[in-house]
Amino acid sequence: MVGLPDSGAYLEKRFAGLRNVELQCSKQESLSLTNSTWGYQVGLLGEKSQVYREQNSSDTEWTPLENITTQMLVWYKSTFETPEGDDPVALDLSSMGKGEVWVNGESIGRYWILFHDSKGNPSQSMYHVPRSFLKDKSENVLVLVDEGGGNPLAITLNTVVVANFHQTKSNLLSFPSFA
Repeated sequence: MVGLPDSGAYLEKRFAGLRNVELQCSKQESLSLTNSTWGYQVGLLGEKSQVYREQNSSDTEWTPLENITTQMLVWYKSTFETPEGDDPVALDLSSMGKGEVWVNGESIGRYWILFHDSKGNPSQSMYHVPRSFLKDKSENVLVLVDEGGGNPLAITLNTVVVANFHQTKSNLLSFPSFA
């Protein structure tokens, strides 16, 4: 529909689509962008520079999160302590939109809370964090990118017990920064 190839390997390297671009500024003036260095790029700059890894995170300028605005495509970073015990750990991302989450540089997967099933509920809101991803005695780093205008202040870190559900409070709720 937009002139780009829709299948096959190396889509980002195959040229298709617009070849000549000219902006009509007024009836008498136009600006040719045909020879400009613009194009299509696969992925996000944050993914390319791997801001979700601790060693690369310090190279990123993170801004303190003071209030929530509905903003699309935002990177968030926070820290939390490892919950005590051996129970499984899960992140409740029900307040978020759509994106991907990393704990200590390891992806725990993509989430899409905005997508609802036939009953109007998100297909999944709890995301398992393997204990092997967590550090024993130091701060863990949570980084996520949200494409759908979510609220990171409502994310909770939980431990799960077979009989019932316990919530562990942590400084994950403070979400000190975003990019």
